[in-house]
Amino acid sequence: MTTKANYTTAAAVFDGWRDDVLTGKAPTLYPCGTGELERFELGPGLVSLVGGAPGSGKTALTMQLVCDALTLTPTLRAVVCNVEMPPSVILDRQLARLAGLDATLIRNRKLDASHGSKLDAGLDALESIADRLAFVRPPFTLENIAAVGRTKDRQGRSSYNADGLNLASFRESSELEFGADSAWLLAPGFHARRCDR
Repeated sequence: MTTKANYTTAAAVFDGWRDDVLTGKAPTLYPCGTGELERFELGPGLVSLVGGAPGSGKTALTMQLVCDALTLTPTLRAVVCNVEMPPSVILDRQLARLAGLDATLIRNRKLDASHGSKLDAGLDALESIADRLAFVRPPFTLENIAAVGRTKDRQGRSSYNADGLNLASFRESSELEFGADSAWLLAPGFHARRCDR
C-alpha cells in the first residue's frame, strides 16, 4: 500500500508568514508582576520551564506568578496540577505571601486578633481569584515527570551548586527543554535566571 506524502513547502507558506512577521498581531501575554517578574512570559501556547534544587521555591514562584496574573487580568483562568502538595497547602502559602504573615502561623492555625487586618487583606485577595483558579485532583497518571538534575562540584560529587546549574540541569527532560519557550533556574543567592538557547 502506497501512502501519499502530506507536506507543504516553505515557499507555499512564506508570503503569509512574512506578512504576519511584518504586520501581524503580537502574541497575547499576561502580566504576572512588576520589575524582574515582568520578564516571565505567560500566554496562550507558551511553555515556561522552572527548575531548581529541592526547596528552592519553584512552587512558590510559580504560584505567585499564577495568582498575580489572575489578579492583574480579571478574565484569565488557570488550572494547577501539583503532585506534591494539596491545594490547601498551596493556598496557605499564598495567604502568607499576600497577607504578609509568617507562614508558620497560618500552617499551624495560630492566628489571633492582632493579625486581623493583614489576614483579611490576604483572604480578600485570594477570594477575588478563587472562582478562576482550579486544581487538578488525583490520581495523577503522567508517565514522565521531569526533575532538575544535580551538577558536579569540584570534587566530582553531586551538588545543587547554583554556579553549575544550566539548561542541561533539567534531568531527563529533553522534550520539555526542546518544547519550552523559556526555561528558568532558581538558585540560592541569585535571581532567577533565564536559560537562553
